[in-house]
Amino acid sequence: MLIFATMINDVDDRAFMQEVYQQNERLMYAIALKYASNTQDCEDIVHDTVEKLCKNIAKIKGLPNSALRAYVVYAVRNTAINFRKHQSTINRHIQQLSGDDSNSEYDQPESIIERIEDLQEKRTSLTKLWMQLTDAEQELLYRKYVLEQTTEELAGIFQCSRDSIRMRLSRARRKSLRLMKGEGTNDETRTTAGKL
Repeated sequence: MLIFATMINDVDDRAFMQEVYQQNERLMYAIALKYASNTQDCEDIVHDTVEKLCKNIAKIKGLPNSALRAYVVYAVRNTAINFRKHQSTINRHIQQLSGDDSNSEYDQPESIIERIEDLQEKRTSLTKLWMQLTDAEQELLYRKYVLEQTTEELAGIFQCSRDSIRMRLSRARRKSLRLMKGEGTNDETRTTAGKL
């Protein structure tokens, strides 16, 4: 693979990764095929996995063969799962953009006006709710649910442990649900430097 030549400068490391790839190539493709819908996606998954393995070469060089094989299996599986989630998100957005509403109930001008008014009302409610969250809560929820960043990525951004991120997310979700149900937050004021 050309990736070895571009990512790894050390000749011994490059030879090691080439050997790991050759020994596990069929296994990697077999696992990727379980998650991929076509051969191009399968190749992308394997390529992304190899790229991740190259970045962790110091770690995997010290592993015995059985552990190395398991490491490769988990790396491919995790990469494939993340790839599938990403593809699902892309497909969902494409469907939303290309949705055919030509036969929907909103064809009538009155229905369209009602729909616009309904959406404006929901937007106003959501904006009020959003403004009651702290900046930190807003950023955390935005990164998790809009940008779909992983717990590990969030832990790096917020410089805390994954468990801490999970707790922060849990608190922010509970607070949002309370606000949606109209329970309020005991007149908590929104602060720009608020902590979760």
